[in-house]
Amino acid sequence: MIKLRQTVSLKQQLKLSQILSPKMIQMLKTVAFSYSEVLDRVARDVEDNVVLEFIRYDHLAEYAANRRTTSSLDFMGRDISEFAKAKSDTDQLHTFLFSQLDLETLSETDDTIARLLISHIDDRGYIEDYLDVRELAKTQFNIDDRKVLSVLRLIQKLEPDGVGARSLKECLLLQIDAHHFEQERLSEAFKTVLTHHLDALGEGKFDEIALAMGIESDGVAAIAEFIRSNLNPFPGLAYAATPLSQTIIPSFEVGLDGDQIELTHLEQTMGIQIGVSDRYIKMLADPAIDGETRIYVEDRIRKANELIETIQSRQRLMVELVRRVVERQLEFLKRGLPYLVPLLQKELAEQLGMSPSTISRIVSSKYILTPHGIFTLKQLCPRNHFGLTAKRLEQLIMSIFQEYPGYSDLKIATVLAERGLPIARRTVTKYRLLSGVTSSFERLIPNS
Repeated sequence: MIKLRQTVSLKQQLKLSQILSPKMIQMLKTVAFSYSEVLDRVARDVEDNVVLEFIRYDHLAEYAANRRTTSSLDFMGRDISEFAKAKSDTDQLHTFLFSQLDLETLSETDDTIARLLISHIDDRGYIEDYLDVRELAKTQFNIDDRKVLSVLRLIQKLEPDGVGARSLKECLLLQIDAHHFEQERLSEAFKTVLTHHLDALGEGKFDEIALAMGIESDGVAAIAEFIRSNLNPFPGLAYAATPLSQTIIPSFEVGLDGDQIELTHLEQTMGIQIGVSDRYIKMLADPAIDGETRIYVEDRIRKANELIETIQSRQRLMVELVRRVVERQLEFLKRGLPYLVPLLQKELAEQLGMSPSTISRIVSSKYILTPHGIFTLKQLCPRNHFGLTAKRLEQLIMSIFQEYPGYSDLKIATVLAERGLPIARRTVTKYRLLSGVTSSFERLIPNS
């Protein structure tokens, strides 16, 4: 008896041009824009596309400026949160990195090495002279190459994504890692292009790369567009000096009516609004229009509608995101900064079906006007430190100092560890000094 067996073999070919459609790329890019960037984009498109017209001109920038000048708070002081002001000083990149480092549990040696490395990060976010810095660290701390590299890897996990890189290639690869693509093969395709074909990509040799990788040329073009639109070759420059008044325009305003949150999407109510001119809609309805003109107008209208749809999608997503943030931070809205609760960007990403890196870019570029001043959304998404925000952690440490006034910083750290908070002694010292509490020796000396 002859047995016949049929084997079906399926061969999948990675088609990045389908996974990363131009529409998806544009959506990811636009949703990460600040409102000021949206204004610039719309102004350029209205100028280039004859069928686009302004239905409403921008009133939000003027509104924001008036709120600042009429505020009972000082605009250059308390009504702009410290996080929101961070971008106004070039040195703030180092300050921002040091503030993140303070919340890591490191040995004193690792912490000192990390601070040395951070101090050599330039304004672009790079450690360009890494080999020299590595030798300095090895000599100063009597450590080997591997130890320095392990600390560098920790720094490279800090924000902004790509910081601490030693080259453009490493900077972009770090950002790809931070994207957390759902499809591993997509992540690997990006890494392959950046690792082996970066120069060819910059020269536009898509066919050459496609042949080497065994994918279509359109897929390489999609990779190039995604990199251009979503990765930042100089992550540190976001912290360079910029005029504060030109940068901060809140996209939302939130207030309270009792326990009810009142959220206003300022971009929708006061921001710019565009539409397709009726003149060109009527032109298409005219049977006498010639074929060439019809094709041109239809193309312009299609592009205009794509832009309008992209902006509307951006607004819908932002409303959903901000609503989740402010509902979580009800106590903050009522009582101020010490009552922020941890809210991980990863959690928001899972709820919204987006990557954590996309959420990070969105919350970093949007501002919200609250009863306690203007904040970036990112500041309302604080990291979780043993279930506490940094401010609440500070309050807890201070309460233990009051409970044990004669204890040294080391003993306070031991008490915290016994209560499930293994915090380094230097972190205890930091919070003590910030709160103006003297050393245990000085506290035990009676007042004369």
